[in-house]
Amino acid sequence: MSKRIAEKALILPALYLIKENGSMNTSQIIKALTDALTPTGEDAEILAGRKDTKFSQKVRNLMGSHYQSNGMSDLTIKHKNGEFSLSKAGEKLLKDNIKNTELLLLSDFNYEQKETVAQAIQRTSKNKTDKVFIYDENEEITEGKVKTKPSKTKIRSKKLHDAAIKEYTSKDGSIKCAVCGFDFKNVYGELGEGFIEIHHEKPIYQMPSAGTTACIKDAIKYVKPLCSNCHRMIHRKKNVILTIQQLKDILDKNR
Repeated sequence: MSKRIAEKALILPALYLIKENGSMNTSQIIKALTDALTPTGEDAEILAGRKDTKFSQKVRNLMGSHYQSNGMSDLTIKHKNGEFSLSKAGEKLLKDNIKNTELLLLSDFNYEQKETVAQAIQRTSKNKTDKVFIYDENEEITEGKVKTKPSKTKIRSKKLHDAAIKEYTSKDGSIKCAVCGFDFKNVYGELGEGFIEIHHEKPIYQMPSAGTTACIKDAIKYVKPLCSNCHRMIHRKKNVILTIQQLKDILDKNR
């Protein structure tokens, strides 16, 4: 059975979208969250006798029947026209978690991956010292959005990138694309030596209890070397990330 996102994991994404738009009503929040997270599986199923999906009903509960119990009443202000804006508490919570929330909403992770990251962010969202750290992919993969990242993000992500390069480089110094076998060193000589892009097969994030070294050691098995062409093709369609095997099959079919 496919994973379903928890209602509380939608709090920060909802706050972010409300902040971006100034104020929003429930229907607008439902549409914006659906567009941003692109629910699939059980969450995309239509409820019996209703127009709502299981996902949209969850958002409706977030801003409606569970508004007091889930804490959204403290984080937002409900206006007479039915629209919501952020309270001071909501502004502060979003500010403390803005980078990871942006990455979650602007990424091209698939729905299950977004669910995993959203839950991790939510678990540590109110703790200033214990923050989830997300290792981002090569920045050139993201198109149409400009994201600013703190230097700590770039430094840690580079450590994972460099560790992956070391892991997949052969004794003769070559490193081949996991899909097509392209080797930059073989084609470009010294200029191409040690160059490859690193693809995350799943979102890589570090919980507070895990050190950077331990996280990177564990994360290596979830990253693969790809040439620039194959990396672009894997991310070609928004919210539909091909697997390495799927791209191999496409390549084999068209060769």
